[in-house]
Amino acid sequence: MFVIGNRKARAAALAAVLGAGVLTGTAAPATAAPAACVLGKWKQTTYSSDTVGVNYRAKTSGAKGVKLTVKRKSLAYDFTGSARENAAITASGTKWKGWTQYKGKLTFTATVKGAKAGTMTAKPKSVKGGATGTSKITSPTAGDPLTWRLAENIRDGGSESVSPAKASFTCAGKKLTLNSTITYGAEKTTVKRVFTRIS
Repeated sequence: MFVIGNRKARAAALAAVLGAGVLTGTAAPATAAPAACVLGKWKQTTYSSDTVGVNYRAKTSGAKGVKLTVKRKSLAYDFTGSARENAAITASGTKWKGWTQYKGKLTFTATVKGAKAGTMTAKPKSVKGGATGTSKITSPTAGDPLTWRLAENIRDGGSESVSPAKASFTCAGKKLTLNSTITYGAEKTTVKRVFTRIS
């Protein structure tokens, strides 16, 4: 979202293990073990975040259609065609509403541990890609749109709730659930993302 981190406006391929079996003294053909559940290509179906700070709270939802490719040593996001992230914000007693539209692609060197449950840890300094976010406050008064580059914000020490550096995951069949907690100063953000398998 447009509230986390130092954002200047405010703020190995799929694992395949060969195995061999023995049947009546004859070696069976080598076959690739099934890929871990978490690995593959996914599309986001549900997203929400909740940021709490001093006299400040922001809740977001939306952002359907974000694509995520998970490999053992990398994470790749594609925001092309994804829906807006919608925000409801309360700051010092004043309520605001707005949205953020993400576009483009983002990749990280990462470590993904586990198969059906585990962790994903991206390396912020490894981030590449031209993905952008454009935010606009729509009420109580409309503001001017603000656009920034996600990679620049992340490399500068900021965070993006649509692509947290760290997440725990559970995976079952065609469903992948990611949970993250981001802290920045006095602010704490919890993020939940649910994806469905593409391939």
